[in-house]
Amino acid sequence: MDRNQRDLRSAAEQEFLDSLHQLQETLKTEEAKSQKAATPSPHAPNSRSVQRSSPKAAPGFSLDELEQAVADIEAFMNSH
Repeated sequence: MDRNQRDLRSAAEQEFLDSLHQLQETLKTEEAKSQKAATPSPHAPNSRSVQRSSPKAAPGFSLDELEQAVADIEAFMNSH
């Protein structure tokens, strides 16, 4: 394998890892928001009553970013 191909693979691997890290951070943030919203406030009136669930919040990334992450994953999988 020549140096250029190794450099391309290394760059693709780094982009893939960056995308995974971004996804992990987004999921942690969303999980924390969900847990915070699910915990009733002791100061809220009727804190024992069932709270209505709100529609799921939009993810912290765009469709283009998701498509790029998929492309990075596919490139990574094809390189191995």
